[in-house]
Amino acid sequence: AGATTWKTHLYTINTGRPSARVHTPETGKQIRAAFMMSSVTINEKFNNGKYIRVMNARHPLDRLVSAYRDKYRDGAGPKGSVFKKYVYQLRDSTVLTNITFTEFLQIVVDNKKHGKENHHWKNYYSTCSACELPYDYIMKVETHTEDLRYIFKMAGITEVDVEAQYHATSVNKTTSDHVYGSDSSYMSYYEGVDYQLIKDIHYLYKEDYQLFGYEIPQFVQNIIENKK
Repeated sequence: AGATTWKTHLYTINTGRPSARVHTPETGKQIRAAFMMSSVTINEKFNNGKYIRVMNARHPLDRLVSAYRDKYRDGAGPKGSVFKKYVYQLRDSTVLTNITFTEFLQIVVDNKKHGKENHHWKNYYSTCSACELPYDYIMKVETHTEDLRYIFKMAGITEVDVEAQYHATSVNKTTSDHVYGSDSSYMSYYEGVDYQLIKDIHYLYKEDYQLFGYEIPQFVQNIIENKK
């Protein structure tokens, strides 16, 4: 959650200047992004007391809407070969446009069934090992600015503007986004989604609700309890 904002801030800390191209190998080297390091190196750094260990969390349903808006361009079409492949597998068709949110949710569920979950929507419980790893801070997208201000103050970091938040509008470009985070607008995406699919999605993220104290929306609770 908030990867673009984090990468931009880390790049600024390391270089003294922000960058509009944080999703590239070149900037990855500057911020020592995880994909540039081996698992052994990551574990060594994680257990080294001189580093501050932080993870971000986001409400599961809001996070899925964000992934749909970004990776499937709000239904217009997929943003890369991996996401195209998921559509081909789902539709058994070469048509890659007009992807509904229901189709996206089915892709998420199918990923899990086939044991090939994409890290952009894999649950935090599995991805970040919040119960096993000694994080110093667990932030939430919903309180991102307040959390970041506190962490940077504790770390003595003054090079970045904690009010500035960024969104990946394309593969290599970022823009400032001051409406970053959770809001009620994501709820409308779930209107008309099949009840069984809602249940399947809920169970995929059940641990995330529990671990991070996120509220289960009433419409989901009603479906789980068969009240509908």
